[in-house]
Amino acid sequence: MANIWSLDDPLSDPMGPVDNFRQDPVYYEEPEEFTPPPPPAGSLILPNKEPAAFPTLIFRHGSVEGGGTYPMALFPDGRHLAIGSVDTINIWNLASGRLDRRLRGHRKPVYSLCFSPDGTRLVSGSADAHIAVWSVDTDETVPLHYISTGLSDEVLHALFSPNGITFATAHSSETVRLYNTASGELLYTFDHPFGEIERVLFSPDGHHLFAYGLSGASMWDLTVRQGTRMNGLVNSFWRMVMSSDGRWIIAGSADGSCRIWETSTGSEFDLHMLHVGSVEALALSPDGRRVASGAIDGSVVLWNLRSGKRRIVFHKDSREGRGIYSLAFSNSSEVLAVGAQDGGISLLDGKKGTLIGELEGHYGRIRMLLFTPDDKTLLSYSDDGNVRAWDLTVVKEALESD
Repeated sequence: MANIWSLDDPLSDPMGPVDNFRQDPVYYEEPEEFTPPPPPAGSLILPNKEPAAFPTLIFRHGSVEGGGTYPMALFPDGRHLAIGSVDTINIWNLASGRLDRRLRGHRKPVYSLCFSPDGTRLVSGSADAHIAVWSVDTDETVPLHYISTGLSDEVLHALFSPNGITFATAHSSETVRLYNTASGELLYTFDHPFGEIERVLFSPDGHHLFAYGLSGASMWDLTVRQGTRMNGLVNSFWRMVMSSDGRWIIAGSADGSCRIWETSTGSEFDLHMLHVGSVEALALSPDGRRVASGAIDGSVVLWNLRSGKRRIVFHKDSREGRGIYSLAFSNSSEVLAVGAQDGGISLLDGKKGTLIGELEGHYGRIRMLLFTPDDKTLLSYSDDGNVRAWDLTVVKEALESD
């Protein structure tokens, strides 16, 4: 039996009993895992043309709790894609769009992924304070090496040296470490007492190692294991790239400037105020001739490293979501892909900077852009929880038919 009260006067006596009221407990099945709605279809927009449908393969990656994104890395053969997740690494087949396998071992979000130059190994760094080295030329789904870095010492970035014999890792303890790939043995530990580290870089010959972050940049000569702070630093560095010959480092700063250092001395060589607002993206053309920089103000600057000439070649017009957060040159250096805060992707001529076309389909910030080795596919990683694979032969055919 149960009683009924009037909601108009909840302090009053009950209105009366209700017989045959079910008192047995009611059991509910656990709700199925939430399935997000399908992402919008992709579209291609060419200058002076109406938008055209552009089907794309879509890979779900989710989002990191509290913000941020998981890492993405492309196999050297260009046929598979690795995407980190909360505790696994998913290997996707780019041709079929199917999940080939899952690499299990980490217990917290994966922060960094990098393939060895020969494509046989994958190194991952995680919030669980562990580094994992995986064999990717076999069907193994457990790591070859699972290396503890110490209590709460998160692994923020991992990168193979040019010859793949060693790899470097950046840690939340403001240290950089160098490991042997084959054995997983720790070789050296370097201090970086300038705050959190964003990334590490190797020189092309593998003789120098660099680290940069919110409060400073460091350089170490691995032949003698000596390090120094790079001079001329007055602001936070968000992005850094190295010239193909290893002579120069170009860094984008929070004040909108781009700075150039000589790697042989660590001294600042030149300073350019290129943007209004922080530089969020940098890209070096594979032919080593040009650098592109993108900023939160929506501008993209293309500059010639040989002549020093630079000019704004693109500016996102919309007031909201106009920031540029990712840039990538094609392997031929002929195309520059630009990813914006609003999810739009623009394709520019890599030499002239003129607009080729625009790709629409994402509705979140574009965090990363990658071209496959044959330049036939562009991969875009967005805050909307998806990675899209854009078939660029469709763009080429549309341009040729114009």
